Amino acid sequence: MDRFLEHIRPYVPGCSDDWISRAVLNSAIRFCARTKIWQQETEHSMVAEDEAITLTLPDDSVVFSVLVSDTFSGRVDYTLASGVITFTDAFTAAATITVVSFLKPDREAFDLPDILYDDCFDGIESGASAEILMMPGKPWTDFSLSAIKQKQYLHNIGEAKIKAIKNNSQEILVVKKRRFV
Repeated sequence: MDRFLEHIRPYVPGCSDDWISRAVLNSAIRFCARTKIWQQETEHSMVAEDEAITLTLPDDSVVFSVLVSDTFSGRVDYTLASGVITFTDAFTAAATITVVSFLKPDREAFDLPDILYDDCFDGIESGASAEILMMPGKPWTDFSLSAIKQKQYLHNIGEAKIKAIKNNSQEILVVKKRRFV
């Protein structure tokens, strides 16, 4: 998270690196949860009577949502708890399951994955800056600049959501012009 320090420090002179790093981590967690931008797709071969899958996650990550589909019916009923997907009904025959895991950084993470640095840097930086600038009673408190950074953060969340939806779509996405009433 040190990559963010040089971009945030000029806005918050006197703020410790630990506070900045914590704000960056908080911002990254919120960003991933709201956009579902950090995804991992895996395929699992299931045999008859299989009831669960244990997900293998990257270091310093937590899975907060999944999409599960099989090759025949397309829809599977399941529950997710602690990185384990438990199916409502055991499989009666062999099937291939596709799992799209939506990840976010763990609360104790020391670093972020490259995808967040490469694709989401501006959004995470804006969210962290907004959080730190809103701290009341600090020498760096600036509510107007915090509001600007928050708007940038929300704009970047919107762009990342669109990107995540496009990555997850199997179809061509078309926007139809509608008549204004």
